[in-house]
Amino acid sequence: MKRWLFALAAPALCLFVTANVFGDDKATDAKSTVRPAGQLLGMDIRNTKNESLGHVQDFVVNMRDGKVVYVAMARGQVLGFGGSLFAIAPEALSMSSNGEYIILDANNPDFENAKGFDQNTWPNQPDRRWGKTTAAGNAGRAVDNVISTVTKTNDNLSRVTAINGLSVYGRDDKNLGRIYDLAMTCPEHRVTYAAVQHGGTLGIGGKLIAVPWTALTMKAPALDPQRRAFYLDATQQEFDNAAGFTSDRWPAEANTTFKTRARD
Repeated sequence: MKRWLFALAAPALCLFVTANVFGDDKATDAKSTVRPAGQLLGMDIRNTKNESLGHVQDFVVNMRDGKVVYVAMARGQVLGFGGSLFAIAPEALSMSSNGEYIILDANNPDFENAKGFDQNTWPNQPDRRWGKTTAAGNAGRAVDNVISTVTKTNDNLSRVTAINGLSVYGRDDKNLGRIYDLAMTCPEHRVTYAAVQHGGTLGIGGKLIAVPWTALTMKAPALDPQRRAFYLDATQQEFDNAAGFTSDRWPAEANTTFKTRARD
């Protein structure tokens, strides 16, 4: 089953996440498992023979819990002719020891003879063909579990590149900032927090605030369902007083000042 995923202005936002006014967009703590999604977009995906299979085009996440449903791997120029996208379960992927590329146990002929998907027909679950082995060595089991879970909760999916740049509003509909990028924890394959850009003009004088993913709720005005935005139970003053960070040193955890939203 394929469906449209929430994807407003994705190509432009891909450029946005690489244009950094706060730092170098890299976590400097070697022990941290948190990485900004913008750092992973475009990362090379290779097999165990160190052959390039493609690169990370996007992530599809469940908006309720922030779980990464699948990684969209691109082969060729997907916005041009001859390119294809493939839905890879995150459990089938592992990071290289040097953190410079992602590993998938597959071969180029496997993809050359397979049909992927295009920008207009994003699936709502990963393809089990690309989960023969996992980092833990459990053949296909983890991927099947993911597919089983996603099938029950596939009505609230979004692409990461469509989330970045959205406005964040607080109490009394006060604008608190916008989503600068998402912090992802690699072992759990989940969005831990959103880096919200607050204050300043065009990034000058502003700061990034690590807002827990579970504290954010996406809504849209009834008369304009395409104008989606995030809402947070916080005041302008709380945001002004909240500790911020720069994107060359992403915190390992979210700011616990902000309350977790009620479960759906």
